Amino acid sequence: MISKLEKRLQQNIIHADGVEAERNLLLRKQLKEQAQEALFNKKIHQLQEKLRDQNCETNAQSVKLARLRTEMRCLRNQLQKVRKYQKQIDAASVHGFS
Repeated sequence: MISKLEKRLQQNIIHADGVEAERNLLLRKQLKEQAQEALFNKKIHQLQEKLRDQNCETNAQSVKLARLRTEMRCLRNQLQKVRKYQKQIDAASVHGFS
């Protein structure tokens, strides 16, 4: 009877050691995953910051482009007026009105 109890106690100790080893392994794995998650979160934050910076730059470039388009439209209008005026001058000089 004592032998059976000792044998059962020994089995329980072995089982408890196995459970503890498995628990320790799972804890180490969890810590490793938490560290990796922290790195991923840091990388995500960095990428979000970079994206915000790029959005600001894109917005600034869009404003600049809109301003340049407006300037180009004004220059085209001026060129059109100059050409029209030049045609009037050319027509007047052909007819002897200089």
